[in-house]
Amino acid sequence: MSKTLITMRSTKSYDRWIEIGYHQPANTGPEGKHVEELSRLLDLNNSGFYYYFVTRETYFVHLANFHIRQSVLLLDRLKQRLILASSFRPLFDEFKLFLLVHRQMLLSQRFPCFAAAFDKVNHMAEPILADMW
Repeated sequence: MSKTLITMRSTKSYDRWIEIGYHQPANTGPEGKHVEELSRLLDLNNSGFYYYFVTRETYFVHLANFHIRQSVLLLDRLKQRLILASSFRPLFDEFKLFLLVHRQMLLSQRFPCFAAAFDKVNHMAEPILADMW
């Protein structure tokens, strides 16, 4: 299994909370993150969420940090493919979830952690993308 792909097979509760939360903003943004719904989807107790994250805002910070780590994987892959333009399509297919989440980070700028993650990813991407032009 590729380490760039996120799967729902994790056995650690913390990882499962992060994975489900990362999949959710791709579709709904932060407003779609209700602890009760996430815990139902994961078949975990709400108390586990509060044990790891205490508040939704702290959870968002963890999701933003996870997004930054995902961006490093994408940017490393982009660096490897700068010359081969035809190889971009498979790369973008592989990182579709990341791109959807990044768009939600842009749309959710009122959450400081998402605004910061969006800015950090763009700052890391600038030199790599500038080399392409």
